[in-house]
Amino acid sequence: MGENTLRIDNEFRDLLGSLGDEEREQLKANLQADGLRDSIIVWDEHETIIDGHNRYELCLLLGIPVDDDKIIRLPFDSRADVMVWIFENNHGRRNMKRSDIDRLIGTLYNERKASQGGDRKSKRKDCALISTAEQVAAETHVSPRKVQAEGAKVTAVKSLSDPAQKIVREAPIKGDAKLFVELAKYDDESQLAILADSGNRGGLKGAIKRAAEEPEEPAATSTEESMKSWSTSVESFARKITALMSECPAGDWATDTRRGIILDQLKAAAGSARQLKGYGICPKCKGEGCKPCLKTGWMPKTDYESNGGR
Repeated sequence: MGENTLRIDNEFRDLLGSLGDEEREQLKANLQADGLRDSIIVWDEHETIIDGHNRYELCLLLGIPVDDDKIIRLPFDSRADVMVWIFENNHGRRNMKRSDIDRLIGTLYNERKASQGGDRKSKRKDCALISTAEQVAAETHVSPRKVQAEGAKVTAVKSLSDPAQKIVREAPIKGDAKLFVELAKYDDESQLAILADSGNRGGLKGAIKRAAEEPEEPAATSTEESMKSWSTSVESFARKITALMSECPAGDWATDTRRGIILDQLKAAAGSARQLKGYGICPKCKGEGCKPCLKTGWMPKTDYESNGGR
């Protein structure tokens, strides 16, 4: 059967994360030198790849044939059974990240739960009743509580924008389902900025808390309205700077070193911008405008405190 008849299921492909740039280039070089040596594993009834996505995609890209003798077809009764096979075939691999294993467990739980109409009790071969969470726990060698927590996290992450989901899969970003539900309340651009900021103090929880901080409620005076407007604009600008950090490409040692310099500078720029946010009415002129407040009538926090504000 021709190679172009095989299907790629995005959920199966993404269960184990993606290759890094160096790993992908090495695999590409190996395929060019030796052809396809390791078999592509396929769900027989659906002609869907369940192992070997990267090899298959690169073979198509490079024009390397995928002959029938390099395709192993296995029968499965359901998508959940496929996921159990993927788990058993991969969880012991040295390059398998803990975050990938957890995401696989959560996805398997959600799939089984959906097919059974919820976390229901079902009979095992020994006729004992067992919940969906207990069934998946037995299959993946973790606790039922762990299974349910990972299932909730997978569901929450799926509510994020596609670029944000990609970052969470590849980074990975630590956090429970509640944090990702909170993150999903922000627009796409803000999600990326918060994820980029999660590498700082407090992780994802701290980044969401910083993003949630609102400028003081506007008073009736035009000076305070001006201060709020400026502060909102500065915060938006700082988030855009932070969002750029997630787009900075990785590479070999030299480019990674330069990447680190760029990220440090972007982080410093965002921090400097936030330091200029309005904090309070100028204690010198009481909002009238003077030299210390640059005739704005208000000051950032550092200036406010150094000029006698409390």
